[in-house]
Amino acid sequence: MAVRGSAWNIRGYRTTEDLGGTGGEPGPDRVLGFRVVGRDGTAPKPGSTSTLVREDAVVPRPQLALPHRPPLDGIRGIAILSIMLYHGAGLDRIGWLERWTGGLFLSLSAFFTLSGFLICSLLLHEESGSGHVDLGSFWVRRARRLLPAVYVLLAAVVFLAPVLAFPTQLDGLGNQVWASIFYVVNWDLILAETDYAAMFVSSPSPLQHLWSLAVEEQWYVLVPLAAAAVVWYRRSRRRLDREAALTRLAWGLVGAAVAGTAWMWFVSGGEYTNRAYMGTDTRLAEMVVGAAAAAFLARGFRSPTSVRRWVLRAAPVAMAVLAVAWVVTPFELPALYRGGFTLHAVLVALVIVAAVQPRGVASVWFGVGLLTFAGRISYGLYLAHWPVMLWLTPDRLGVDASLALVIQLAITVALALLSERFVELPVRRGRALRGRWAFVALGVAVALIAFGVSRLPEADPRELLALGPTEQVVFPSTTAPPAPTTSQVGDSGDPSPPGIAGDPAPVTAPPTTLPPPPLRVMVVGDSFAESVVIGLQRWGVQTGTMAVMDQGVPNCPFGRSGSARALNVAREIPEICAERDATLEAAVRDFAPDVVLLAGSFWDITDRRPDNFPSYTSIGDPDYDRFLVDELGHVTQIVSNGGATVVWANSPYWDPVEGTAFFMGDPPYVESERSRVDSFNALLTATVAGRPATTVLDLQGWVRSQPGGDTGKELRPDGVHFSEATTDTAAAWIGPELLRIAGWQPVA
Repeated sequence: MAVRGSAWNIRGYRTTEDLGGTGGEPGPDRVLGFRVVGRDGTAPKPGSTSTLVREDAVVPRPQLALPHRPPLDGIRGIAILSIMLYHGAGLDRIGWLERWTGGLFLSLSAFFTLSGFLICSLLLHEESGSGHVDLGSFWVRRARRLLPAVYVLLAAVVFLAPVLAFPTQLDGLGNQVWASIFYVVNWDLILAETDYAAMFVSSPSPLQHLWSLAVEEQWYVLVPLAAAAVVWYRRSRRRLDREAALTRLAWGLVGAAVAGTAWMWFVSGGEYTNRAYMGTDTRLAEMVVGAAAAAFLARGFRSPTSVRRWVLRAAPVAMAVLAVAWVVTPFELPALYRGGFTLHAVLVALVIVAAVQPRGVASVWFGVGLLTFAGRISYGLYLAHWPVMLWLTPDRLGVDASLALVIQLAITVALALLSERFVELPVRRGRALRGRWAFVALGVAVALIAFGVSRLPEADPRELLALGPTEQVVFPSTTAPPAPTTSQVGDSGDPSPPGIAGDPAPVTAPPTTLPPPPLRVMVVGDSFAESVVIGLQRWGVQTGTMAVMDQGVPNCPFGRSGSARALNVAREIPEICAERDATLEAAVRDFAPDVVLLAGSFWDITDRRPDNFPSYTSIGDPDYDRFLVDELGHVTQIVSNGGATVVWANSPYWDPVEGTAFFMGDPPYVESERSRVDSFNALLTATVAGRPATTVLDLQGWVRSQPGGDTGKELRPDGVHFSEATTDTAAAWIGPELLRIAGWQPVA
């Protein structure tokens, strides 16, 4: 091959032949190159004839590791400290701290954005240095980084749960362990119809916090595939240089963020739902925004001077907005599910970009030693903090809630340091579990966890509150029809004696009477009503007499507006309660109930401050009594519009047990005052009196007749709700009473 001229620049191409890299570090590569020489073997002269000579050379492989940026550790550190304070304040019921940490759940969103930035930066940096993306190596590195610590956590949970877990936490724990092993626990929690927003008013799983890691790991599978596709696309378009490819990638990611935002809005309906909050698809935008920022800054974290100057000026404003949002944003704020999470991700991405610049407020503030230290061990802190706080409660520690939080944080830090020193670093750096021993260790770990799962005790239904997920509507099979009559029908249709050869086969005649359809019952109220509906749905299926719809909404009083100071903790009435009218109207129209059962009152007898009331008040105050009578009449009118019989269950006495829910202040509780319950029942009776097709069911009298009486813990373990065992007992009395009131007569 002959070429003319001396201006040729023939670039070599790289093979993937590894020449001895050890300890997880890249080794040198063999480069096959070409050199342009003249006829005499020396450098060619201008205008002379030249040839290409092949040469082999060994050159060091470019380093694929990202340069370490301490401010990014600082961002990770402030995020993990924030989520620990958020969980600690709620679980330990530290009222003064809750007032300052209400929006710190947003730190999880910051984790998503930071993860998207780092993972995309790593992949693009690798492509820049080696010319390709090694998916296998990437996933192996991720596995070595993440699996050891989380498998240690799972083993600890399954072996400690029989000793430390509350009864409700044992229910479904085995399934959650298996889902956590394969990083799909977020979907397990969604399918189990858990409610993340209610984690401080229930007894959540010790593995519930792993949902966010599952979301990230699922995207760690998909994002590298997308990066590899971009590399392939660039190579298939030889004229498309790297800068143009990165520009297309960045704007493509921006488009994906817009699509992800729209998808969350569509799935959630613009309101909080557990599905929208925990879904991998619905949280896409937050990670994609971080990845887009990485694509724009892919060349060694550099940016043009003008862009850098703008970022450095805007970062302090973004930090101030985030600081306010992390304090005051309510968890169920509708704006979050209508693009708010994406806007939050944009602000976080702006701070991240500023933090990786050489100078600026963000790089200085987030480079503080305490924050970078917390960021360095953030993975261990996140894994350990939730079960530590969940199980080492102030009651178990025997100390004040604030001191308990200090102890919990100290134990969490110690566990995270032990995890880093003896589990994470040895495996990540390749000093332990190399080669086939890694697979052996993985199998042993899974086998050990499986053994622990097999030894988990069954939850006692007498201790489990009947607050699990319910079907919205349960229809039973129809009752068995009467025995049919048979006759022999000949060609003429006349009956003929049976048993004659050649006679046609017997034909079953339709029954003379058919059973009535099952009674349609709709149950309305708060979480107490939900503890009733579970038993009623089972009873209706077993007897074939009743189809039951669940219209219970936890934490919703019949008096809809304002705030409540229940269990000595002040909180706003959820917005979903204000939407109850429209929900009930739709249910009445679509389900057409024959009977509507309303049960509850716990949230109405507590201290209340309805809208337009200057301060908290309670039942017995004439103004509040008038408000409550109007509200009881209002909901009665709505549910009776379809012609249903309305049955109000009067209120049993309440006796909340300290420590059975996490969102409880210190006793005594005003909800235990019997005079308040008596006043409510009197108001209810007066409201119902004279209304057509409306009656009061004496639930209080039935509860009093049971073993233990009004406040017997055998019937209601927490002093409020029926247990999984006793909801069936209650349904066996309530069901026939509803049939009697409705005049429903089964066929004999």
